[in-house]
Amino acid sequence: RVFTWNDNKDLLLLKEITAEGVLQHKSKSRERGACWLVANNLGNNFPNVEVTSRAVRDRYRMLERRHKSKMAEEERATGISGEELTEGDALLEELTERQLHGNDDNEKKRRKSGETFEWLREKAEFDKTMKEEELKERGEERVSQREEKMMFVQQMQLMQENNNTQVSQIMQQQDYQQQQQQFSMTQQQMLAIIQQQQQTQVLVNLFKNNQSNN
Repeated sequence: RVFTWNDNKDLLLLKEITAEGVLQHKSKSRERGACWLVANNLGNNFPNVEVTSRAVRDRYRMLERRHKSKMAEEERATGISGEELTEGDALLEELTERQLHGNDDNEKKRRKSGETFEWLREKAEFDKTMKEEELKERGEERVSQREEKMMFVQQMQLMQENNNTQVSQIMQQQDYQQQQQQFSMTQQQMLAIIQQQQQTQVLVNLFKNNQSNN
């Protein structure tokens, strides 16, 4: 199936990138390219679809552009950042800062802090939710397939019953036609016998008349 992005998957993507330190390496470097294997981590959460590194890169760049545009619009409108940042915006802000300053030491400290544990807990909850949704979808799919199979069997049974009815009607019609033909033949035979008897009687009468005259 095609991998479709949504808000939950975007948030998981940002968390994976933050945890793996993807943006710490120089752009297009070998190490940074290897870090985009975060796609594999996402793919483990969605086993029925393929998540490519290109899809991860393109999605993050889109989210980054959208975030920068949003921040710029808020600053132009108010002179300062406006609304409180969402979790996704906060992660994008952090990733942008890392990209500009290459804050490697702070990243290592953050991963060792209690924030990492909290992130792992949230990730486990998210994985659990995704698994439950997948199981639910599979269950609904099995029910749907079962219902379709039952409908197909019922349709086949109905078709068989209709075919049997048609065959029975055809046989009845054939029997009726045969009976009609036999009755017609019997009538013709009886008429022929009657005509023969009448002719015989006429001949007998003629013979008697001739005998009387003689």
